[in-house]
Amino acid sequence: MTKDFKRLFFLIIIFDFSLALFMLSKGWLWVLNSQIAFLISFFITISSFLSYKKNILKKAQHFDASLDDRDELDKIDDKYELFEEEKEEKENIDIKEIIKEEKRKQKSLKKIFYNLKTTFSSFLSPLKLAGYILLVVSFLYLNRHSMLIIPAFLSGFFIMPLSSLVFAFIRK
Repeated sequence: MTKDFKRLFFLIIIFDFSLALFMLSKGWLWVLNSQIAFLISFFITISSFLSYKKNILKKAQHFDASLDDRDELDKIDDKYELFEEEKEEKENIDIKEIIKEEKRKQKSLKKIFYNLKTTFSSFLSPLKLAGYILLVVSFLYLNRHSMLIIPAFLSGFFIMPLSSLVFAFIRK
């Protein structure tokens, strides 16, 4: 685990513990609602992270690093390619035609379906769907048994985004 991940996890635990102590003063139903919501939001966040990580790793396998033929030392010494030999340029280049051609490439149907397929698998990962189903089922269960307390449930659900926001400001 990286140092930042450990710090973020520690901050999340501190926020959750603080919320649990505050909710304990309101009653055990408040604690139950907040902790159920927190655990489900934590599960959804972790499953989203894992599915996008898998998607990125899959795309990284197809990445061609040979597109940039400069070595590392050359990149450091000549960061902006000021001392590169001038490459032959085509004469009579029409910039509008190049832009139209690039837009056609981007809008090609094959490219659209490929991007949809690769990102859709991350959107519909089984763990992520299980987390959302668990969220709905727990909400309905608590409501059905007259144990649902909306402010407590929402406060437990917002620990993850709030702690991430605080962590982003602390890091800067």
